[in-house]
Amino acid sequence: MRINTWDVVSLSLLGLTSGLTGLVYGRLPEQVATHFDIHGTPNGWMPRAMAAAFLPIFGLVMWAITRFAYKLVRDEAKRAAAAGPMPFIAALTTLFLCAIHCLILRVAVKPDTDIMRPLMVMLGLFFVVLGLVMPRIRRNPVVGVRTFWTIQSPEVWARTQRVGGYALVVSGATCVLLGLVGGPSAMAASIVVLFGSSIVPVVYSFFAARAEKS
Repeated sequence: MRINTWDVVSLSLLGLTSGLTGLVYGRLPEQVATHFDIHGTPNGWMPRAMAAAFLPIFGLVMWAITRFAYKLVRDEAKRAAAAGPMPFIAALTTLFLCAIHCLILRVAVKPDTDIMRPLMVMLGLFFVVLGLVMPRIRRNPVVGVRTFWTIQSPEVWARTQRVGGYALVVSGATCVLLGLVGGPSAMAASIVVLFGSSIVPVVYSFFAARAEKS
């Protein structure tokens, strides 16, 4: 297994996040709010130990899956192509999850902290960066717009990833702006925009496949 710079970044982020969690662990309440409604009001909790460990462990698992799932591709040439942006995407996903974890810790220590605004900004930035990378993603078992039509055709896959990338960049930038505005209406609009961006490439892949066959 070859470790590169992005792997070092990912594992360092997880280590720093775990260290920060250890520093503030004694200040956390017995029940830590981990889920919030659109107004930023907590509506889901975890015991302190579980809340402290869940996202760092989940982040490590997600890093490993994103980073190495391409090895499941059987064809050697396709495997090499699929490996391209995976270290960066794994690092990006790790950064996002660590940032969410730190935000949850912040709210646990200072309950009057507004969680929705920074959360939507972080989510929007994540979508923007992921969207910029998506056109480089080759067929693999876990990352990208995987539909029946993209899996069947390399051309439909490539075209769909480009469209999905555009959709993510636009929706992510919109989400950042709405997150900066704040308020329940802006948060609701952000959710609608992000959901819509996930539908666009799926629908596009269907029509791209039909066009390819005609």
